[in-house]
Amino acid sequence: MVTAGVGTLVPPLVKDRLPEQFRPLWQRLLATPDDEWNIVGESIAISTQWAIGLAELSIGALALAALVSPALRPRFANLALCGATALFGTFMLVLFFLHEADLPKWNQYPGLLLWIAATWALLRLPAQRT
Repeated sequence: MVTAGVGTLVPPLVKDRLPEQFRPLWQRLLATPDDEWNIVGESIAISTQWAIGLAELSIGALALAALVSPALRPRFANLALCGATALFGTFMLVLFFLHEADLPKWNQYPGLLLWIAATWALLRLPAQRT
């Protein structure tokens, strides 16, 4: 998630985020043709990019804190996994309801949600004492 957040917030690292993901998504949501795209639409697309990038960084920071702190692991891991589920679930719902063939096909989200669910299930297992 930290890597995803850095990729979202540093355009030279992942060049398709704004032009191929956020702009087309907001053009579709705002029903704005390419020739009518304006500063308001661009501002919304960039704001969304920053909101998602900061959310990804926050989720990653919580997950890393859970990794290094056994005492805080249950709480921080739950927060990180809940955040990741909310983020990816929202992406899936938006794309499902838009059902736009020209938007990117983010087919990895069902697999990511399954991975999150499996991780969450493992966290819920009781710790075995040796």
